[in-house]
Amino acid sequence: MKFRLVTTMTGEDYYNFYVFNYLESSDAKKNIRKHHLQFIAYIAVLSIVYMLFFRWRPSSVFASAGTVLLAAIYLILYKSICKLSFKRRIKQRKKAGELSIGNPSAIEFYDDYFSDVNESTRVEQTYSGLSKVCIVSDRLVLLYTEQFAHIFPIAQLKEQVNCEDFLSFIREKCPNVEYYQ
Repeated sequence: MKFRLVTTMTGEDYYNFYVFNYLESSDAKKNIRKHHLQFIAYIAVLSIVYMLFFRWRPSSVFASAGTVLLAAIYLILYKSICKLSFKRRIKQRKKAGELSIGNPSAIEFYDDYFSDVNESTRVEQTYSGLSKVCIVSDRLVLLYTEQFAHIFPIAQLKEQVNCEDFLSFIREKCPNVEYYQ
């Protein structure tokens, strides 16, 4: 065994994961851009059809301008709205008992595979099964598989292993490492 990390997730760790996964990663940014362009196109078509239908009356122009203004406010506040939604989702999942907050989980790294060990299971996976590894400034290291992500808060990581050794080991085993600042 090269490394053994014991993680205990907090609500803040889940929040950071949601923010990264849905707002900051390269895939998320592409999806947000695409969503915004589709939204703008929809509002533009809706406004033009509305004005044409009502033959450019002042009331239709004002209604269309109001729609465009509300759409602009939505686009400006999009990330804040998402962050509030993430906090609400975490609260709901915590209340339903779906989050493993406070339950320790150990991830053991070997030369050919890594295993996730918790109270009831042990799951082994090869490094080729990782679809992506993301290192997000000082917050998180994320190992993505097809089913889930392993989240390692950097503060917990520094307490247990030498970060540089661990990160170089991960870079060696996983060529698809992405860095975010």
